[in-house]
Amino acid sequence: MRTPRLTVVGRSLAGLAAAALLVGGLQPAYAEKSGGGTPAWDDRTGRLDPAAFADPPTTSRPHAFWFWNGELTEAELDRQLDEMQAGGVEEFFIHPRQGLGGEFGKSENDYYLSTDYFDKVEHVVEQAADRGMKAWLYDDLNWPSGFAGGRTVRGGEVDGRTVEPDPRYVPWYLTPVATDVASGATYDEPVAAEDRPGPVDDELVAAVAYRKSASGSCRTNGEARGVALDGASARELTPEGGRLTWTAPEGDWCVLQLVQRPLLDYNPDLEPEELYVDMLNPDVTEKFIDVTHEVYADRVGEHFGDTIPGIFNDEPGFYNNFPDGRGGADSRGSVAWTPGFRDYLEDNAGYDLTRDLAALWYDTGAATTKARVDYHDALSDRYNEAHTVPLARWAEEHDIALISNPLVEEDLGSHRLIQGGSWFEMQRDYHLPGMDLISGLDTSAITPKLNSSVAHLFQRERNLSESFGAFGWDLTVEEMRRTVAWQASGGVDLIDNHAFYYSTDGDRAHESPPSEFFQNLFWPRFSEYADYVGRLTEPARGATPVNPVGVLYPSSSVMASGTPWEVRGFAGNGSSLGPVDASWKATSNALLQAQLDFDYLDELALAGDEDLGVDLEVNDGDVVLGDQRWQTLVMPRADVLSLEALATIERVVRTGGTVVAVDGLPTREAEGRDAKLRIRLQALFGTDPASPSESRKSHGGGLAVFLPDRSGLAEVVRERVTPGVTMRPATSALRVRQVRRGGDQAFLVVNTGDDEVRTTADFDATGVPELWDLDTGERRVAPVHQRKGP
Repeated sequence: MRTPRLTVVGRSLAGLAAAALLVGGLQPAYAEKSGGGTPAWDDRTGRLDPAAFADPPTTSRPHAFWFWNGELTEAELDRQLDEMQAGGVEEFFIHPRQGLGGEFGKSENDYYLSTDYFDKVEHVVEQAADRGMKAWLYDDLNWPSGFAGGRTVRGGEVDGRTVEPDPRYVPWYLTPVATDVASGATYDEPVAAEDRPGPVDDELVAAVAYRKSASGSCRTNGEARGVALDGASARELTPEGGRLTWTAPEGDWCVLQLVQRPLLDYNPDLEPEELYVDMLNPDVTEKFIDVTHEVYADRVGEHFGDTIPGIFNDEPGFYNNFPDGRGGADSRGSVAWTPGFRDYLEDNAGYDLTRDLAALWYDTGAATTKARVDYHDALSDRYNEAHTVPLARWAEEHDIALISNPLVEEDLGSHRLIQGGSWFEMQRDYHLPGMDLISGLDTSAITPKLNSSVAHLFQRERNLSESFGAFGWDLTVEEMRRTVAWQASGGVDLIDNHAFYYSTDGDRAHESPPSEFFQNLFWPRFSEYADYVGRLTEPARGATPVNPVGVLYPSSSVMASGTPWEVRGFAGNGSSLGPVDASWKATSNALLQAQLDFDYLDELALAGDEDLGVDLEVNDGDVVLGDQRWQTLVMPRADVLSLEALATIERVVRTGGTVVAVDGLPTREAEGRDAKLRIRLQALFGTDPASPSESRKSHGGGLAVFLPDRSGLAEVVRERVTPGVTMRPATSALRVRQVRRGGDQAFLVVNTGDDEVRTTADFDATGVPELWDLDTGERRVAPVHQRKGP
């Protein structure tokens, strides 16, 4: 039976990102009332509370990303806390930043983690406790997290004790050195490993000879890439006396030296003298925790779980093959590595994967896809084991939340380069998923949907956005409102305003501006903005999202499409992963522009991969997780798919559900079972995956549709779901978010365009609809509405 509908007539939204909140299904009594104390960030919620909407709790209002970037005094810190409270801000992050200690670019590393630094932290936390404020922590100086302001590698002073250096704690990478060897020729070359000052020498991990599968060179412009290789012909060579000597049998060959090297050319942002750290070494994380987290626990641990709700972990990852080249020329085209990783790969994959690693840079035949997937799967596992899990377990043991903020959420190639290939697995153990929005508003970006999908898939209560870094000093309150409204429509429900500057003296004013604090002309209006943000996010706090569509996140394609030379993240993702990335983003926007909200469903979750720990079920054609149901599954182009994920997709259709694939069908299977994949996809969609044409195939009550482009996607999906909202006339400018709290339904409608939109909206809800005013907190019955259906 179709859900009854409420029609609201003639509502207009004027201007970019103007927003309105409609609430349907309210009963005369409300289950939640205000006055029960300040809720914690992750408190469970009941039904909607009009009083909490009118006067939002502090957890729903914007938090301050407080730059500690000057010479700190208790008097000035106290004064700035007064300013925050006057501006409607009761929660803040202590963020050690460039300029900390007084001299910009000079004093911050020595002052960070000093006794005086922790004295100031202790003072501010005590002040926050006395005022009823919340003081969130940040786990490093500047970013990315892990180097402890230099202490992890070079050592130094931490709160009065001396920390020893550990020069081998730098990052490592694996780089290929290729040489063509003709039939019958002798290869006689030194091991391509360099002795370096200190205990960070290069090391030969493996030298493997491969017969070429065609004519051509395996070395292009000095780089290990080119002709296809025969993976089955692999022969590992053993060095003697620092040289490799081998005579090639019949055929043309390529000898590939896989060399482990330290990453010594990458420096953390704003830290030209410091080295980064090995994300794959658990000893590194243990030291990071010892010199950072444990000291916070000693100093202010009594406030953990109350005044201190959590700690921010910012943009850790792999920087060896970074798109802008900051890792140095030698690390270009390399992959992440750590000493001893060969044994870990073998244990994880169940075979000596290193012998097959040429597949990362070359087409090596039938085993290419499997080797690429197995490497990135092992890399993701080790990253979690060595870095994320220890941090998360420490946080849990100390009753605080671990917050994520991965670097470069915007494209699939960056997910592979920086996070290792498994975006959702990398986020699995964080308690509060986070993102950042820097440099300006782009309403086609998918970051809010990606971040909220992480929260929904792992059933987290909230998700956070660090917003407005590098927006510039011309940022206005109106632009902040527009930006937050757009993010809220994408599922974000906690806003962290980047930044509140302790000081704007000298160069500080030009470092990731603006300050949205007392230095800004709009500061007297900030409390109004804080009320607005609170009303945008409060109805969604602890709510169940109502997203009718699940969109495949193509993990296997991310891991296996393209080589390290081609997949360059924001610098371009090549001819293999590039079209997958383009389809993923364009399909997402096509659904949002049709007001068909969705979550990304990771292919690994559909496959039941134990690494994710997500128990998706299929029930009457819907994909189900707890209280969430996705009524239709949409598959953007994915060149690689596992049979395990396909089995779930088939079950959706077999039990009466719908799958819609667009832009192409997979032709490669994650474990190399390509023929089986092709047969089953053809049976499902009724078209050959190698050259698909538009198709629509019924399976009892279920339906599988293939569309060669996205032009008919919204129409097909809308036929098969309860959409939540239908606009008449249709408009691509509006975004809609629907949530459910108890028996109440709330719909946020946001105009992302420049022009006023006037439309009639059908809402899939019952009861008398109310309009809740985001500016005033007032509510009223929608003046023109009618009920349709039983």
